[in-house]
Amino acid sequence: MADWICLLESTNAVLIGTTDHLSPEMICSHIETHLHVDTLVASRLAEVHLIKLYADFCKAIKLVDDMHIRNTLLLQQAVVHMLPTNTSNTTHCEHPTRNYTATAVPMTTANIARLPPLTEAERALLVEYAGCFKCCRFFTPHVSCDCDRGFPGAVGYKTLTEVDAKVAKRLQGGKQAKVAAVLPSGTMNVFQPVAIVPAVVVMPSAVLGDGSQSECVEAPFFTPHLFVDVIISGSSCSSEAPAHALIHHGCDSVLISPEFTDCIGLARCKLPEPKTVIMAVGGDKKEEFVFKEYEKLSVFSSDQVWSSWSCKAIIALNLCVPIILGGPFLSFNQFVIDHDLRTCIDKKSGYDLLNPPPTSNELS
Repeated sequence: MADWICLLESTNAVLIGTTDHLSPEMICSHIETHLHVDTLVASRLAEVHLIKLYADFCKAIKLVDDMHIRNTLLLQQAVVHMLPTNTSNTTHCEHPTRNYTATAVPMTTANIARLPPLTEAERALLVEYAGCFKCCRFFTPHVSCDCDRGFPGAVGYKTLTEVDAKVAKRLQGGKQAKVAAVLPSGTMNVFQPVAIVPAVVVMPSAVLGDGSQSECVEAPFFTPHLFVDVIISGSSCSSEAPAHALIHHGCDSVLISPEFTDCIGLARCKLPEPKTVIMAVGGDKKEEFVFKEYEKLSVFSSDQVWSSWSCKAIIALNLCVPIILGGPFLSFNQFVIDHDLRTCIDKKSGYDLLNPPPTSNELS
């Protein structure tokens, strides 16, 4: 936890003077939304979220997280002591978090020191950074069931951290596959001003490292679009309906397709003034669109925990998705988007629209 917060602070320090720089309050919200579920519950019970000073907040979060890790280790040690041992024929028993093979091995000093089980934080890191649960390496082309590297040595083993994952990502460099921003095909045509514009502005290259080893990292051409499953409703509509929406902060308005409008029965209203959009088709040829109608609606998260303020959506033809959540929706609801972590967080509540917390059924 301490290493991760330090990495977050150092990254934020580089962004001082830019629009992407986060205030202490926004960093606190970002930390809370990325806590382990058990740590988050413990911090809420301890009322850590009520602490106003950033330094005191971080200190309290670290203490709560350390206590959670300590309690987990004590519980694991208690379980190990309760398990029966057989000194005559030592075998590797199947562990709930490791895929051991039940084969008899002689008792030696090397296998007396047992490798500790993966923590929830380590498993989350390995999943996020395409790692292997067996050899505990990041960005591997294999999974634990076909891993030929074997388990790491128990002597000198250190718990995996976010810093290890970042180092592995840096060393991976240009070897990673480039992912193109491709919209899924559907029954509706693609609205060209939104669909074909790359969703990221990147530097040609950057030199990373601490001086001991530096590698030239090639930036990608595109990144995936930010899609989210939401529920659309309104005071005038006859029913609620789920929708696969596109979060697009480069769009200056909220757009909705007429087909989806008619599907849920939203009442149409006339715009005070028609909105004209000019789309460059190719060369000197340009095509003009005129929007004349809008409607009022509300957006709910898929788990119905978060709801937006009522917003106005302009009816537009040939959208790539039923609804595009543009600048007015993001600014009016005070969302902060982190393209690196792929988060869209409400500054007031701390709710991450792109990464909703797990439900009770998922936790069980």
